[in-house]
Amino acid sequence: MDQAKGIILYIQAKHPDKGYDVAGAMSELVRYNFKPETLPEEIVLTVRTISKISAKSIQTMHRTISLLKLHPEIQAAIQAGNLSVSQGYIFAAKLECPDRIKIFDAVMKTPVTNTILGRMFIAYKNVKPDPANKKPMPAKKQVKGLVSMKATFEKGLGTYIREDIEKLLDELQFFCVLYNNRCL
Repeated sequence: MDQAKGIILYIQAKHPDKGYDVAGAMSELVRYNFKPETLPEEIVLTVRTISKISAKSIQTMHRTISLLKLHPEIQAAIQAGNLSVSQGYIFAAKLECPDRIKIFDAVMKTPVTNTILGRMFIAYKNVKPDPANKKPMPAKKQVKGLVSMKATFEKGLGTYIREDIEKLLDELQFFCVLYNNRCL
């Protein structure tokens, strides 16, 4: 967060007449990355200086300052080390998600991997069925399905590779997080 603020403050200090905010600075970085010839020379020099001083690529600088668009509570969690920067990037990429604060609250209660966090955003993005029109699956049927899965898994235990098992664990953790936090 401090690096993101530092990049913005440097750009603003070097170009006070331009009135750069976070979105404006991000826009200039995108232009620099794809068509640097369209930028004034002083902006090009500023971006090169920041890149050289920070040892960050243009894409990394863009992602870093995108954290400043996050809700202050999410920024504070990143600053305090309660949310990883990589997960902050995921939140920053999903600013249009109306349920991002609910997802954030769920992640603060039960930490998840980046993969699970991505799936949580996908789950919120999907259209939710009207609960009045759909009966929940009986618990006995759900347990029966899990017992069946367990038997199938035990039969083929020697044929599964570590990645398969980790994927299954990620899926189960995802469902546990959703259930425990009543996210959906």
